[in-house]
Amino acid sequence: MLQKALPSIGNEIVEVLDILLKWFVLQFCKSNTTCLLKVLEFLPALFDLLRDEAYILSESEAAIFLPCLIEKLGHNIEKVREKMRELAKQILHAYSATKSFPYILEGLRSKNNRTRIECADLVGFLIDQHGAEISGQLKSLQLVASLTTERDGETRKAALNTLATGYQILGEDIWRYLGKLTDAQKSMIDDRFKWKVREMEKRKEGRPGDARAALRRSVRENGSDIAEQSGEVSQSVSGSILARKNSGTQELQLERHIMPHAFTSASGPMDWNEALDIISFSSAEQSVEGMKVVCHELAQATSDAEGSVMDELVKDADRLVSCLANKVARTFDFSLTGASSRSCKYVLNTLMQTFQNKVLAHAVKESTLDILITELLLWLLDERVPHMDDGSQLLKALNVLMLKILDNADRTSSFVVLINLLQPLDPSRWPSPASTETFSIRNQKFSDLVVKCLIKLTKYKSRILDAFDFFNENEGK
Repeated sequence: MLQKALPSIGNEIVEVLDILLKWFVLQFCKSNTTCLLKVLEFLPALFDLLRDEAYILSESEAAIFLPCLIEKLGHNIEKVREKMRELAKQILHAYSATKSFPYILEGLRSKNNRTRIECADLVGFLIDQHGAEISGQLKSLQLVASLTTERDGETRKAALNTLATGYQILGEDIWRYLGKLTDAQKSMIDDRFKWKVREMEKRKEGRPGDARAALRRSVRENGSDIAEQSGEVSQSVSGSILARKNSGTQELQLERHIMPHAFTSASGPMDWNEALDIISFSSAEQSVEGMKVVCHELAQATSDAEGSVMDELVKDADRLVSCLANKVARTFDFSLTGASSRSCKYVLNTLMQTFQNKVLAHAVKESTLDILITELLLWLLDERVPHMDDGSQLLKALNVLMLKILDNADRTSSFVVLINLLQPLDPSRWPSPASTETFSIRNQKFSDLVVKCLIKLTKYKSRILDAFDFFNENEGK
C-alpha cells in the first residue's frame, strides 16, 4: 500500500525519511527473508522518488542507512545480493559517488568475504562510471590491492578485476595508487593487466588510458573541430542542430574565465574550463566526462561553508547553462539514433544540480533561459522521446527540471521568456522531422504547455505576494 501511495505522499516521506531509513535497517537485520525481499522491492521505488524530487540525502541520513546496506551486500542468498547490489548503485543518484565511496571502501574491511567481493566490484563500477568524481580518492585503491593476498580465490579475482578496470581507464598511472606491493602481488596484478590489454585489443578498444588522454588532448588542441570530427553523430543530426541554432540560439561564448579550483580527473588534472570545453565540443558520450567534473564542483560548492567556491561559480553560471542548453539537442538526437540515453540523463542531471541552487539559477541571463526553456518544452512534446532508451525516465526528468527552473530562476526573466513563447514558433525550431500533425497543431500544443508553465509561475508569485502582505499586516500592528 505504501509503495502505491508513494507518488502522492512524496513531501511527507521526505519529512520522516530518517525514521523510515532506521526502520529499513531494522528489517535488514532480521532473519525473515520474505520481509526483506518486500523491503527491497519498496526501496528502489523510494529512491526513484527521491531522484525525481531531486532530493539529496543528508550526511546523517546516509550514516543511518549506508553502513548496514554495504554490510548486507554479502547476504548469503543470491537474489537478495542482486537486489542489494542494484540498490547500492541507485543510491548514487541521492548521495554522490564522492560521499558514498568511503562507505564502500569500509566494506572492503568486512569479515564477510561476500561483502568484500561485492564492494570490490562496486569500486570497479565507480571507477568506470564516476571516475572524475572519485578521482581525489584513488589512493584508496591500496585497499583493493591488499585483497590480492587473500586466501579466498573469489575475493582475489574480484580485486584483480577491479584493478583491471582501473588500468583500462588510468593506464600505467594506476601503479601510483596501489601502495607497496610484494613481488608476488606485482606479478599477479601485472598478469591481469596484460590480460586486460589483450581483451581490449580483441574488442578494438585501444590501449589502457588512451581514451581519456586522447579526449583531453583533442579538446586542448582542436577546440570546436572535435564535434565535426566525431563519428558518433550523423550528418543529418548535425544539420538539424545547425538549423535550430541559426533560428535563434546564441553562439557559445568561448572566453576562458580563470577558475581557481582545479580538478584531478582519472587521467590527470582537469579544471573547470576544460570540463566546459569537453561538454561544448565533444560528442554526446564523451561530454559526460566534463559533466561529471561540473557536478563534482557544484557539490563541493554547495557544501562549502564559507561560500567562496560558490562565489566563483556564480560568475560562470550563465556560461555553464548556455553550454548545457546547447548540449541538450545533441544528446537527445544522438540517443534517437538507437544509442544509450546516458548522456541525456547526465545533461539533465547537471542542469538540475545547477538550478537547485537559487544563487546560481538567478545568475542565468534571460537570453540563456529562453534557449533552455524552449529546448526543454520542445523535447517534452516530442513524440519520439517515450520510445527512447529509458524514455519515461527522461520525460520525468524534463518535467522536474522545468519545475525547478520556474521555482528558482529569476521569475521576471522566466515570465518574459514564457510570454514571448506564446508566439508561433518557427518550424525550424522543432527537433523532430515533420510528422502527420500540421505546424499549427504542434504550435497549439506548445502554447498549451507554455500556458501551464505560466500558471505554475503565477502560483509561485502569488505565494510570494501573500507572504509580503502578511508581513505588511504585522508591521502595521
